[in-house]
Formats: sequence, structure tokens, C-alpha cells
Amino acid sequence: MKNNAEEAQKGQVVIPLPMDEKNFRIGFVADYSRDLTEMNEIQYELDKENGTISWETSEEIQPQEIYKFVIEYYTDSIKEKDNTKTLTYDFKNFADIGLLNLIFVEPLNSESFKLEPASEQHQKNSYNMNMFLYQSQGMKPGDEKNISLEYKRADDRTTAEIMEAMAGDAKKAGTVKENDEKMPLWLVITVVGSVTIFAAVLLIFIMKKKRAQPVKNEPSSDYEAKKSKLRAMLVEGSITESEYNELIKKLGGRK
Repeated sequence: MKNNAEEAQKGQVVIPLPMDEKNFRIGFVADYSRDLTEMNEIQYELDKENGTISWETSEEIQPQEIYKFVIEYYTDSIKEKDNTKTLTYDFKNFADIGLLNLIFVEPLNSESFKLEPASEQHQKNSYNMNMFLYQSQGMKPGDEKNISLEYKRADDRTTAEIMEAMAGDAKKAGTVKENDEKMPLWLVITVVGSVTIFAAVLLIFIMKKKRAQPVKNEPSSDYEAKKSKLRAMLVEGSITESEYNELIKKLGGRK
């Protein structure tokens, strides 16, 4: 987050997560270099009793500098009945937040996608996926944002699989991991404000699991997994296309 102090700060970042949700697990945690061209995985600790994730910053955060990081986690929060998927998303604020952006990205090939209350803004990303934006200003600790959604989807492929097919990627097989999603719904929470010395960007994947599949330990599997994560981040808007291209170059691969 943004360091509003008059001196550089270095220390522990602590973020609450819904660890009591069904089948909660961490997928990926990383922070960015100062020029936002590199994304580095973070060594973190989970406090299940208090429901928090924490880590130490590797560098000092200078006055007015923004520290950007990403947390990806999975839960079994989507309910399914008669081919209809429903989810109630509740965000309970944990600090003073100047501006909260909550973005729902409609899964590819879904139907009758409904949000309650209706979103304040709507746009499409480069994959022609609908993005619905909610904004809240001046949130205080304890304030809540509650969104309910409902949609239908007959396509059994994940959104990531559809994206790979659209991109013509022939190496998709290495990206399938144990407990990957069945019906993805991508949420992004961007927290910007003077709450603490840090500002966070939480990338949250709330997905239903599908049957675990064995993965071969091939040399390319780690690269393909990271590329898949970056492509997902590009789709939901947490990184720009130029940032995506730079990060792919750092991985040593093709777009």
C-alpha cells in the first residue's frame, strides 16, 4: 500500500483472509518490483487461528511510494443447483480505505449473469469478457460490501482453458494443476488509501474444484503455470498488457 509516513518503512504486512470458507487454500502470493516489471513470489506465513496471511517486505517502502502485491486463493464458495451457480460475496473491511474497487469478471460462455445490487460500471476486456465494477469511498473498519450473483453455464471447460484455446496455445496441458477450478469467478479487490503504510491489491479467485488430476513434473510445467496466472491477471485487469509482456519476457517465454 502507499506509505504516507515521512520516512521509509520496512516491516510485516498482515492481511485477513476468509480461511473459514470451505476448502480454502492459497494459490499464489507475490509482490512487484519498483518499476512493476518483475513479480516475485513471497515466502509467507498463515495464522489460521486469526485468519491472516503475513510476510516481511524485502525492501524499504519510501515515502509516498506504493507497495503492490497479489494474493490468489481458492474456496468452494460457489453453489450449484439445476445448472445454476450462485454466490454471496461479503467483504468486511479491516482498515481505513480511501477507495475500494471490487470487480466481478463474468466467466466465458456463461448465461443469465446477474448481480445484486447492480454494478455501477460495466465494460469488456480484451477477451470480450464482461467486467462489473463496484466502488466504495472512505470505508472504515467494520464496513461491509455484500454482493450476490447468479448465472448459468453448460460449458464444462474452465475459463482458463477457453482462453488458451482462443490464444491457440498448444502447450496448455502443463498448466492443469491439482484442485484447479471447475466454475471460475474472478474477483479483484484493490485497496488504496492511507490505512497503514501499505496499499494492497488482492487478486481473489473463488472457484469450485474439479477432480484432481496428476501432473507430470516436466521442466516446462512451472513456466506454464506462471504464464497461466499472468494471463488470468491480464484478463481481469490487475496488470496492463505492457506489464504482462514485460513479465513474460522475464520468464523467458512467448506471449
